[in-house]
Amino acid sequence: MREVKSFCRFCIPFCGVRLTLDDDGHMIEVRGDKKDMMTQGYACIKGLQAPASYSAPDRILQTLKRTDDGSFKPISLEQALDEIAEKLRGLVDGYGPESIGLFQGAGGLFNAIGASIAPSLLDAIGSHKRFTTYTIDQSESDS
Repeated sequence: MREVKSFCRFCIPFCGVRLTLDDDGHMIEVRGDKKDMMTQGYACIKGLQAPASYSAPDRILQTLKRTDDGSFKPISLEQALDEIAEKLRGLVDGYGPESIGLFQGAGGLFNAIGASIAPSLLDAIGSHKRFTTYTIDQSESDS
């Protein structure tokens, strides 16, 4: 077992953490890093529960596609991305770029990867339809 300094990748603050790893490099425990200047030992429940989520028996470890009977079958990442791109292209070609919108709310709003990818995807498509809990829950003023 060994301890390493790292950071949490779940959300935007990237809290400083200390990881306890087993001899195979698997996470055993996550603790807030008290020496981290920004987070000073704080880590939320999502970060602290990382070992359980990484070792969960129902964790998805490969790209899956839903079949007609509702079950899932493994497919390659390349095939999945090609099929998604084809469906998006069909929507954009048939209904225009504004037919594609993204909503990020609750935990998804602060998802570290999603926060940067969502606007880039919409820019590439040519849509400005990005919604969050901030845009949905707020009144709009005409002034």
